[in-house]
Amino acid sequence: MQRALPSLMFSGPNVTHAHVSLSDAIQEDSLNPALLDVLTSHFARISPISLTFRPTPQLTPEGGTYLTPEPLEPLERLIASLPGLPVTPYPPHLTVEYSWGRDPAGGTHDIQTLLPITTKIGQADLNWYERHDSRNLASFAFGGACG
Repeated sequence: MQRALPSLMFSGPNVTHAHVSLSDAIQEDSLNPALLDVLTSHFARISPISLTFRPTPQLTPEGGTYLTPEPLEPLERLIASLPGLPVTPYPPHLTVEYSWGRDPAGGTHDIQTLLPITTKIGQADLNWYERHDSRNLASFAFGGACG
């Protein structure tokens, strides 16, 4: 994202731009303390999810790199269970740095040398993306998650 969409970058002590989208875009006026309380309670009941990403990146026309998680079902259930949020129209995937690992000659991508990787998702972040004003609005720990 830093290379392709620098105006949407934001910074902070724990910011990463690789992400799994759980919701579609949210209207700013729908964000209120009641919704944030509902989401805090909801994610506190969710167990951390272990996922594996294999070396089969999909490239988007915009320059993004998507990785499909295995298994898909825990993320699909989580997305379907989110209260008060619009459902993303895309299948679950990990978005990594835009244009990261692209080989101009059309060969393999650098990211393939780092995979497979298994990770545990234990926190959801609500991020606001706006040119030159992107920021984290809230973070929600999953139940049993450390940190």
